[in-house]
Amino acid sequence: MSSHTKQCLAEINKSINSIKPVLEQIDSLEIPSAGLPLLTSKSNTLSQYIHHLALLSTFRLQKSSIQSRGAAQIQSGDLVDDLIKQRIVHDKTRALQSKLRYRIDKLIGAASGETVQDSTSIDPLAFKPNPSALIDKRRNEPDEPDEDGAEHSGVYKPPKLAAVPYTDPEKAPRKDKKVIPQAILPELVGGMDVTQQSSTGLGTVPSKLSSKRARELQHINDYEEENFTRLVQNRKEGNRRLRDEADIALGGGGVLKGRRVGGLDGEFDDVLRAVDSKPKKSGNKTPIYDELDKMAKKGSALDRAKAVNSKRPHSDNSDIHSSNAKRGRFDRQVGDATRKQKKRRG
Repeated sequence: MSSHTKQCLAEINKSINSIKPVLEQIDSLEIPSAGLPLLTSKSNTLSQYIHHLALLSTFRLQKSSIQSRGAAQIQSGDLVDDLIKQRIVHDKTRALQSKLRYRIDKLIGAASGETVQDSTSIDPLAFKPNPSALIDKRRNEPDEPDEDGAEHSGVYKPPKLAAVPYTDPEKAPRKDKKVIPQAILPELVGGMDVTQQSSTGLGTVPSKLSSKRARELQHINDYEEENFTRLVQNRKEGNRRLRDEADIALGGGGVLKGRRVGGLDGEFDDVLRAVDSKPKKSGNKTPIYDELDKMAKKGSALDRAKAVNSKRPHSDNSDIHSSNAKRGRFDRQVGDATRKQKKRRG
C-alpha cells in the first residue's frame, strides 16, 4: 500500500471520529413536532440528498456504472434516480419558502427570544409629537460642526425634492394652434416683402387669390394664355366671369352674387340700403338712381310747406284735430275720455 493511500485512510478515520460526537448530539435532541412541515421536509430532503450523494461517491470508487440497477441491492442507477427526485423536491420548496417568509421569521424570532413587530398592530405611541422636529436645523452657526462632524461650507445646498413620475411631453395636452384665415394670409406674407406694392385705396382687404372663385378665374386665365384659346361659355357664365373679374380687380373677393359689393359700389352700401330696390306691387319700376335723384332735388321752403298743407285735411272745427294729424299724448287721452262718455250716454 502506497503512502498516499495510507494518508487518505488516516484522514477518513479522523473525519469519522470527529463526526461521531455530532451524531450522538443529534440523536439526543428531540425534534419538536409543533412547527412548519415545510422546514421539516426540507431538512429531511437535504439530509437524504447528502446521504445518497455519499453512497454514489462510494459506488463510483468501486467503478460501478450509473445505469446499473438491482432488485435486491441498491445500485448506482437507483441512487441517481433518488437524487433527481430529491433535487426536484428541494427546488419546489424554494417557492413555498418565499411565501412563508413572514411566518418563518416570526418563529425564528420567537425561538431566539426576540419579538417581531406585527405590521397589522397599531402602536398608539407612534403618533405622539416629535419635539426634535421643532428645532430649526438651519440656525447652526457656519463654524459650528453638525452632529455628524461635518462643518458648514457656507455654500447653499438646495433641499432634496420628492420623486415625481415622468410625464412624456408628447402625450401632454397641447393647445391647438389657431389657423390663420386665408383671407388675411396674403396680406401678412406681403407685409414682409421689401418691394413696392400697389393699393386700391378702398377699405377692403386686397387679396387676389383669397377666395376659391378668384383662384378659379386665375386658373382659367393661365390656361387660356398658355393654349392661345378661349373657353366656350354661355351668356350667364360669361356675365358672371366679367362681374367677378371686375370685383376682384377693384379689391373684392368675387364670392358674392348680384351687385358688385367688393369694389367701388361697396362704398355706397349704406346709401343703397336706404332705398327699396325691389319693384312695388303697383307696377312702379323706378330705378334706384332715379329715386335718389328725386330725393336729392329738394324744393324751396315755400313749396315744401304747400305740399304739407295740401296733404293735411281741413275741418270746420279748428280745435279738434283730425285722425290723420299727429296728436300728442294729452290729445289722445282727451279723445279716449270723450268716446267713453259717449258710450255711457248711449
